Amino acid sequence: KRAAYEKFAALPLPARTDESWRFSNIGTLTLDGFTFPGAASAVPHAPIGIKKAAKLVFANGRLFSKEPLSAELTARGVIVDTLQNALVKHEAIVREHLLAQPPKLGSAKFSALHEAFLTDGAFIHLPRGVELELPIGIFSYALGATAAVFPHTLVVAGENSRATIVEYFGSDSDTQAQFAAGANDLYASHGAQLTYIGKQVWSHRALSFQSNSTVVRRDARVQSL
Repeated sequence: KRAAYEKFAALPLPARTDESWRFSNIGTLTLDGFTFPGAASAVPHAPIGIKKAAKLVFANGRLFSKEPLSAELTARGVIVDTLQNALVKHEAIVREHLLAQPPKLGSAKFSALHEAFLTDGAFIHLPRGVELELPIGIFSYALGATAAVFPHTLVVAGENSRATIVEYFGSDSDTQAQFAAGANDLYASHGAQLTYIGKQVWSHRALSFQSNSTVVRRDARVQSL
């Protein structure tokens, strides 16, 4: 984490002269004033009323609540858990895939910041041949003025597996200044099919950077919306 922060500090903020940022309004971009928020006592209601195979809710970077998988899916080897738990129970899978792809398209500075302050996130693993009929829901909230959050979702889909991931990002206010530097890693093994749907409903004053990495093997398909 120290090396990641040193990399972040060494890299300049993006400018309009950078090819990847030339269409972005970054004239007033500043990272000053944001803070690490405390634990949450409640989260807003997310307007996504679909039935889910499992659900993880994060608030200010910490797991707030969860709806576990059915006993049948658990028995078939499907995993929906936090990154912290996965590092203990499935360390080899996490270390092989987490932040394994180099950042591209001008995202190096904020990807380094994300890596430096990443503390937890969602981990989803689909064994070979398992197909989920219902989506998995991941919800990440920034709560409180000046809150800084670093959400992360890691999905590893085995051969010929299939799943839909719905990820919702939100704030508790439309007017508070907040900061989010999120990322996800999507891995689709041979023949796997993944659909990722992300919805951002941050505060109107939030500063958000999202870096998504996708690896697709032979005959696999990933749709990211």
